[in-house]
Amino acid sequence: MIPDPFEIPPEPETDGGGLKLLLVDDEAAYLSVMEKRLLRRGIQATGATSGAEAVAILRSQDFDCAVVDLKMSDMDGIEVLKIFKKMVPAMPVIILTGHGSEKAAREGLVLGAADYLTKPCDLDELIPKVREAVSTAAEGYDAMTEKMRLLIVDDERDLVEMLGLRLAEAGHQVTGAHDGREGLEVLDYQPVDVVILDLNMPGKDGIEILKEIKRRHPLVEVVLLTGHASVDKAVSGMKLGAADFLEKPLDFSELKLKLKDARKKQLIRRFRPSPKAPGI
Repeated sequence: MIPDPFEIPPEPETDGGGLKLLLVDDEAAYLSVMEKRLLRRGIQATGATSGAEAVAILRSQDFDCAVVDLKMSDMDGIEVLKIFKKMVPAMPVIILTGHGSEKAAREGLVLGAADYLTKPCDLDELIPKVREAVSTAAEGYDAMTEKMRLLIVDDERDLVEMLGLRLAEAGHQVTGAHDGREGLEVLDYQPVDVVILDLNMPGKDGIEILKEIKRRHPLVEVVLLTGHASVDKAVSGMKLGAADFLEKPLDFSELKLKLKDARKKQLIRRFRPSPKAPGI
């Protein structure tokens, strides 16, 4: 039996870790085959046949990594790389190049590409490069969560003092406030990454303060503190933009994890392309 030259060969079962990949190449048939083969490896790939299409996709979706062909008809891979690094600086980009174009690929490395591969490249070569690039980017996120600028807003002065000391010992810059008005004043003159906000305070409650924080400082993340009886209120707070919540009495190890996750969310949103960004 004569083998079908267009049949996609079976792929070995490999866990791709649920990675999301943006593939940019002006050869539509190549993209179609790669998307299917990567999916069989557990990697969700989205194809774009031009730089302009890739930019439009990146404005509306998040990706773990992009793989960009160096030579395309509408704009070359170096130009696409430059735009991607402005739009989403933390997203790694791998360049695909033909033989004889290694000099341009090295230029891409200088401009921020994570790596480059020569076409045609095998998936067994591409996938490890993608995983390595994503892992390196994740380590960068982790490094940016080691020292956060935190604001604690709670009317329990002892809790603010104790929590502030422990978080400062962990390497964070911590400011305390004892009511919502004071917390909002701090945010107006001092940069803050994450606010730890008590939901139940006299005067203006935590939900109203949360709304005001999100209106005035949309990139600031908020972790809510609540008593057991106020869990429903905390869930409502998450619908209004809070990153997460914790019940009192606090588990300090759990709080540190929640703060780290909140900071990562902030970094992703900060680096995510705006849908109102100007066109190419």
